[in-house]
Amino acid sequence: MRPQQIRVQTAVELAIAGATVLTANTRAARGLRAEAERQAWQQHTVCESPDILPVDAWVTRTWTDCLLAGVVDEAILSANVTAALWEKIVRESATGRGLMSQSATADLAEHAWTLLHKYKLPIGGRAYDATQETRAFHGWAREFESDCRKQKWIDSAAAFRVLIARCASIPHLPKQVVAFGFDSFTPLERELWTSLQLAGVELTLLRSDPNAPAEPARVIHSADAAAEIRCAALWARAKLEGMPSARIGIIVPGLRASRDQIESIFSSMLHPEHALLGHTHGERCFEISLGRPLAEHPMVRTALRVLRLATSELAAEEWSALLRSRYWGSGSSEATARASLDAALRNRLRVPVTLAQLPRIARANAKEIDLRTLAPNLFKILSQLERETGKLPKRMTRSEWAAEVRQLLPIIGWPGDAEGEFTLSSEEFQVSKKWNDLLASFGALDQVLAEASPKELQHELELAAREAEFALENQAAPIQVVGPLAASGESFDALWFCGLSDEVWPKRSRPNPFVPHAMQVAAGIPDCSAERSLEDARRVTGRLLGSADDCVLSWPKNDGERELQPSPLLKAYHGIALSELPQSAVAVWNILQDGAAIEEFEDAMAPAITNAELQKHGTSLLEWQSGCPFRGFALGRLVAEELDEASLGANPRDRGKITERTLELVWNDLRESHSLEALPRTYFEGVITKAIETALDENFPAGKEAWLLHHRDLERERLNKLIHEWLEFEKSRASFHDVKHQQEIKPKIGGLELRGRIDRIERTLDGSYVVIDYKTGSSQYSRKLWETPRPDAPQLPIYAVAQRAEGREIAGVAFAKIAVKECKFIGIAANQQTLAKSPNLKKDIEFKVMLESWRPELERLAADFLSGNAEVNPKRGPEQSKSTCERCHLGSLCRIAEFSVSNGEDEGDSDDD
Repeated sequence: MRPQQIRVQTAVELAIAGATVLTANTRAARGLRAEAERQAWQQHTVCESPDILPVDAWVTRTWTDCLLAGVVDEAILSANVTAALWEKIVRESATGRGLMSQSATADLAEHAWTLLHKYKLPIGGRAYDATQETRAFHGWAREFESDCRKQKWIDSAAAFRVLIARCASIPHLPKQVVAFGFDSFTPLERELWTSLQLAGVELTLLRSDPNAPAEPARVIHSADAAAEIRCAALWARAKLEGMPSARIGIIVPGLRASRDQIESIFSSMLHPEHALLGHTHGERCFEISLGRPLAEHPMVRTALRVLRLATSELAAEEWSALLRSRYWGSGSSEATARASLDAALRNRLRVPVTLAQLPRIARANAKEIDLRTLAPNLFKILSQLERETGKLPKRMTRSEWAAEVRQLLPIIGWPGDAEGEFTLSSEEFQVSKKWNDLLASFGALDQVLAEASPKELQHELELAAREAEFALENQAAPIQVVGPLAASGESFDALWFCGLSDEVWPKRSRPNPFVPHAMQVAAGIPDCSAERSLEDARRVTGRLLGSADDCVLSWPKNDGERELQPSPLLKAYHGIALSELPQSAVAVWNILQDGAAIEEFEDAMAPAITNAELQKHGTSLLEWQSGCPFRGFALGRLVAEELDEASLGANPRDRGKITERTLELVWNDLRESHSLEALPRTYFEGVITKAIETALDENFPAGKEAWLLHHRDLERERLNKLIHEWLEFEKSRASFHDVKHQQEIKPKIGGLELRGRIDRIERTLDGSYVVIDYKTGSSQYSRKLWETPRPDAPQLPIYAVAQRAEGREIAGVAFAKIAVKECKFIGIAANQQTLAKSPNLKKDIEFKVMLESWRPELERLAADFLSGNAEVNPKRGPEQSKSTCERCHLGSLCRIAEFSVSNGEDEGDSDDD
C-alpha cells in the first residue's frame, strides 16, 4: 500500500472512531467522507457521520460555539460580507476612487489581510511606507479594523488568531484532531496545533514527507495542449479498460482557463456515444473538480434574465433565448407558439427590449401577433410581472430584494416544473438549492451595504451569481480532473500531470502588492519569489508522484506559433515516446459503427407539388431554385427561413424601405420627368420634405427616447441629401411619364403561379415600358446576374416576362442603385438614353437576345421546382469564388460543407410575396 493510501486509511479510521479531521481544502474533506461512507457500506456497519471538515469551516463552526457560550462577543462575517466590506472601503477611499477595477483591488487587499494573519505579520510599521500600494493598504486595513470594532464584527482570518489565543476556553473541544492533506503548514496553523496540544487534545499530523522517494515517472511531449489532452484522455480510457475499478488522476495547472477544452475533448474521447445519441444526463466516467459560475446554468440564466427584464432591459438575443427557455411557466407546452412569437417579433423589437415595450408592440401588430391567443400563459405571466414590478419601492435593502425575488419567480412559474411539464433532474435540483443559498448570502449584505434601486440590486445579484461557483456533488467518477493544489490528500492508481511547460510549472511568482515584498520573502509566503515558486512546485510535484504507482508527466511543444520548453523539473525523469504508453483504440464515435449494416439511400427528389399546396408564391422561389434546388425546396416548401435580428433603431432593411417609400411618394406627386424642371423650387422641396416625413412615420421605429429621436434626425438628413442626388441624376435621362410604384403582378410561368411587386414601372414617349428595381445596399450589381442558364437574380426577368405576356413592349430593365455619390442604373435598354448614359448599359441586339432568353429558362426553373427537384447543387459551390453558399443560411441542413454564414442582406429587399 502506498504511503498516501495509508494516510487516507488512517484518517478515515480515526474519523470513524470519533476524531475531528481537519483538511487543507473542501475537496479533501469531501473525499475522506466519501471513503468513510464506502467503507461503512462495504462492512454493513452503521456509525455516526464522521467529523471531517476543512480547517476554515472548523474555525467558523468553533467561533459560533464560542459565541453561544459567551467566550467571544463578536459576530463572524461570512465570506461574501467580508468581501463586500473590503470593496466598500476601497471604493469610498480617496485612493480607490480613481482605480479602474475597485472590485479586483478589494480582492487583492482582502488576500493581503489574510496573508498577514496566516503568517503572523505586522499590520503596521515603517515597512508600509515603502510604496504607494502598501501605504494605501495600510489605510484600508485600519479602516477595516475600525469598522469591525465599531460593529462588533470579526472576519474568519482574525477569528482564527483569536481562537488560538483562547484555545483552552473553547467549548466542546474534540479529544483528538487529525490534520490531513496539507503540503505545508502556515505559522498560524502550526500555532493552532501547538495550542490544541496544550489544551489536552491528542494531535495527529498526516502530511506527506517531502523527502520521501517518489515513484518513477515517464515524460512525454505533444504537439500542443489539445493533442496533450487527447493523449491523456485516451491513456485514461485504456487504463479503465484494463482495470475498471482504477482511480485515475489528471492533474492540470491553470484548470480554470482550460476547463471547457478539457470537457469537450474528454467527452468525445471517453463518451463517443454522446456524439451519436446526443447528450445524456447519465453518469460520466470523468469528473472535473472545478465548477462553473452559477449564472451560466440555463435555469439560473433564465431567472436572471426575467428579473433583469422586470427591472431594466434585455439585449434582443437574450430576450430571444429567454422566450424559448423551458425554465419558466408553460415553457414546454407553449414552446412552439413562443418560437413563432420570437420569429414574429425579431423585426419589430428595438434593442434593448423592455417589459413595457412588449405589450405595446403586440397591440400595434394585433393582427399578426395576438399574444393572448398565441401564448395565453406568456401573456398572463408578462402582465402579472409588469404589475408586480410596478409596485416595487425605489430603494430596497438586499434582504428585501432577495425576498422580492422569491415572490417574483413563482409568478413566472420558475423553474418551469410546477405544471408537471418536466421533473427537475438531480443537477437542476442542486442548482435550485445553490440559488437559494445565493439569495440567503445576498441578503446578508445588509450588514455593510446601503439601500439601492431594484435595477442596481439586480445587477449586484447577477455579479454574485457569476462569482458563485457551482459543481455537481462528487459522483466518485473513476477519472478525476483536478488542479495540483486541490489534489492534496488524493490517492490514485495512475496519474497524468499535464501542461508542464517552463511557463506554467513552476508558477510565475506573483507577490501581493499590498504587503511589503521583503516581509513576504522573509516569511516564505507562496508566490512571493521565483525561488519560493520553484520550491513549492518541487514539493507539490513530489507529493503528486507519491500519490500513484503509475505516473506520466507531459508538456506541449507549441502554443499557437510559439515554441515552448519543458519545465526544468522534468529533467529528473525519463523521457519516452508516446507510442510506449497504452492508448485506447476507440478515438471517435464513428468507429463504434464499424461492422454495422448501413443502408444508403440517396434521393434528391421531393414529392411533386401543386400551386394550391404552396405556402409561398413570391418571385424569390425561382431565385432560390436557380441558385440551388435544395434551397428552393427548403425555403419554398419547408419555409426554413433565416430569423431576423433586432437592431438598435432602423436597420439596413428599414432604411431601404424608407428610401423606396420616399421615392414612391415623390413620384406619386411628380408623375413624369418633365416635373423635375417645371415645378417651382419651393413646391418641389415641399414634396420631398413631406415624402420623407411620411416614410419615416410609416417605417422608422417608434419611440420617444433621445437617442432614437437623434437617430431619426440623422436619417432625415441622409434621406434629404440622397433623394436630391437621385432626382438630379434622373434629369439626364430621356423623357418618361406615368411613373408607378409597387405594382402587384401575378404571373404564371411554367405552371407556377407567382406573386410579386414591381418597385417601379414607367413609360417612355413611344409607349414602351421600363421595369426598375431599387437597390439601396452596398452590394455590387451587374446585368450578368440575369444571364442564363440559372440567373442569379431572376426577379426583374420575371417582371419583364410578365409585362410582355400582357402585350407590353419592354424598353429597358435595370437595377436603380441609389447611394450617395453612386446613383446610377445598371441594366439593359433598347435605347441608351432610356436609362441615361452609362457604361453599364447595353442596347439593341444584346437587349433583344437577353429578353428572349428569359422565358424558357424561367419556365424550366418553375417546372424543376414543381416536380420536386431538391438536389444539393449550388450554382457555384463553397470552394469557388463568390460561392452561392456564402449568402445561404442552410449549410447545417444541406451539409454541403462547413463555411461561414454571411448575414448580409440588401437594404430594401423584402419578401415580395
